Amino acid sequence: MLLKLLGGTAGGFATYIIGNYIIEKSTCKPLHIEVTKQPSIPVFGVNILPAIGAFFRALPESTRRKLINTQNAPKSVNLEDWFDVFGKDPYAIEEIVPGKVWSVQFKFVNNSLFDPDAEKGMKILGLDYSSEEGKNRILEAAELWRGQPGVEQAKKDIAEVSRIKALIAEKGKCPETIAELPNIVYMAVVKLNNGDVLLYSPVKVRDETGFSEWLKNIGQVKWVVVGSSSHTLQLPGVITKFPDANYVVPMNAWDKLKNLKELNLKTYPEYDYTNPEELANLNTLLANEGVSMHHVNGDTITETLVVNAHGTALECDLVYSRPNGILMNEKDENSFGRLFNLALCKKPSSPNNALPPYRFWFMDPTCDLSVMQSLRPKKDGSTCTDMADSLRTVLKEDFDHAIGVHTGPIPGNDFKESLNHNWSWLDGKSLLHPKN
Repeated sequence: MLLKLLGGTAGGFATYIIGNYIIEKSTCKPLHIEVTKQPSIPVFGVNILPAIGAFFRALPESTRRKLINTQNAPKSVNLEDWFDVFGKDPYAIEEIVPGKVWSVQFKFVNNSLFDPDAEKGMKILGLDYSSEEGKNRILEAAELWRGQPGVEQAKKDIAEVSRIKALIAEKGKCPETIAELPNIVYMAVVKLNNGDVLLYSPVKVRDETGFSEWLKNIGQVKWVVVGSSSHTLQLPGVITKFPDANYVVPMNAWDKLKNLKELNLKTYPEYDYTNPEELANLNTLLANEGVSMHHVNGDTITETLVVNAHGTALECDLVYSRPNGILMNEKDENSFGRLFNLALCKKPSSPNNALPPYRFWFMDPTCDLSVMQSLRPKKDGSTCTDMADSLRTVLKEDFDHAIGVHTGPIPGNDFKESLNHNWSWLDGKSLLHPKN
């Protein structure tokens, strides 16, 4: 009798999942942009992504978000950087606005190189350096973009990546293999008009290299601003270092951090910038400090926040391709980055010759991958319009400079042109405002 009951329950649940999946897919409006490359999770030659998507679509929203945020939570308070491994200063500081804004480059260990699951995840997102299909797609993109010279450079880059992969397979994670490809991000340090210090997309602050002392000489860190719900690896160490700061964080990022019990986080951050009322209160509070903040409504995968700090745009995860076609930052170019650009951000893979396909997938309510992120796109397709309107609001501001978490410092006009280059597809119109 028990077996019959269990069998009937399981069968009923399976029927619900399948029925819900069919109804959901039929009521979701497909993305208005055609993306020829689609995600797949092959197991024994069968794509199981629809089954996974059906499961996530059937979950209650609170359960779905909790499951995803738990899965994507940082695993440790400490993140290894260049000082931990080599005893070298991981920071490079550049003053952008005299006495007001600094860009801080931070070099740390690229753990994804040594994680088989991370490599599988990148293949799902379309990044495959090893298969013949992946190589051919890269070479096709190189020829379309830069002709035969581009093809020759791509072949060299494929060979270089193969060499590094072979070295890792032979020696594993060690100083020699770590040195091959550091992870590089940029934090912005802002001195407010009242003398307090704001950190945007913060990185670990060390005492040993003199960086902590340099920061103290600027002022007291009173504000910590997280630029993206996807960038949380550095936060545990920052929270430990500055427990009394005001944290401006999307709630989904905060929920991820709660999984680290040693942090003993309060239930809510001081400000959840995805909450319009809290963001408005925050902007009122900081109105005289040279800072204004804009949540990009509709950016489902990163929930990013753009800050205008003394005429400097601070951004995270919005700029991929620059107007000249280069990926993010010429200074940080390497074989992996150039191949990422060709494999994902150039045609034939990229629908707009700028963004990787996964940026479109996560905005598409019919895509099964889009339900595997904390914030789902709206079923009626209006998420794209929401994001376009938000970006136009951002671009009304005057920017002399910009600091991107991945681009580093770039000119303000370059930032504006880059946003338009990457995101004007949202509603098919320019995001830039005509000059008066």
